[in-house]
Amino acid sequence: MTESRVFIAGLKKAETLKEQAKADDYKEQGNKVLAAKEYQQAVDLNTKAMEIDFTNVVYRTNRSAASVSLNDNIGARDDASVA
Repeated sequence: MTESRVFIAGLKKAETLKEQAKADDYKEQGNKVLAAKEYQQAVDLNTKAMEIDFTNVVYRTNRSAASVSLNDNIGARDDASVA
């Protein structure tokens, strides 16, 4: 991925505990696949978490870490700069 993926407009925050739990579940799944070196899956899962709660910097930093492992330095930089 070479295009910037910073999208600030329409920031979304989890509105319910159920939404927050779902986002955290995606994060935990992402952590597991990251540890298993399944980097694209880790990016995808953390993206899903961010779609629920864009304001949680942990999801963004986790996606940044997975992006580095995919040599997606632009995506990693974009995520890290917003986090």
